Amino acid sequence: MKKIIISLTLFSAVIITGFSCNVIADEINLKMVFVPASEKGDDQDYISLIRIIEKLTGYKIEPIKVTDYNAAVEAMRAGRAMIAWYGGKTYIVAAEIADAEAFAAGVRKGDTNANYFTYFVVPKDSKLNNLSEAKGKILALNNIGSTSGDLIPQVELLKFNLSTKKDFKNVFYAGSHDACLLSVINKHADVCGMSSRNFDARLADG
Repeated sequence: MKKIIISLTLFSAVIITGFSCNVIADEINLKMVFVPASEKGDDQDYISLIRIIEKLTGYKIEPIKVTDYNAAVEAMRAGRAMIAWYGGKTYIVAAEIADAEAFAAGVRKGDTNANYFTYFVVPKDSKLNNLSEAKGKILALNNIGSTSGDLIPQVELLKFNLSTKKDFKNVFYAGSHDACLLSVINKHADVCGMSSRNFDARLADG
């Protein structure tokens, strides 16, 4: 795989708490909602995060996994989750409708900050060298609501006068960052927009 480096956008992952859930001081069990970013590697990341929160707060954290970003926001809005792991776009929605408030940013081991990027990825043998050449091609994105796999790719494409509604042969949501990458590997898409963290992790896997 190769990346089109021309369009990388900075964003931070955040942990959110919803104060509308009426958490009381002596409550022991708190439910935390996660949106899986990939099919591999997330479980251990979440387990480590949960252990850190439990150690710092003294509360027992019960994880809740959902398959899309809207469900993660709804879990907090409906009071089924009191803490959440959101990306930037999802947090904005949750702050508006679920009274969510950011209190921490996730920094992975070995990193110095919480920043990550959107990568546009194409096959190694692709003739695409920049986004202006992507018109009329097949584009894969992560999931509606994803920051690095939906919002930012669309924003960056507009800088090249490319709209996902009319300038591509086909645009589809693969369902996750890993599935987005696989769609390019398997030649189901000419280019995909995905999280740099997931790309780097899969690259490390070989």
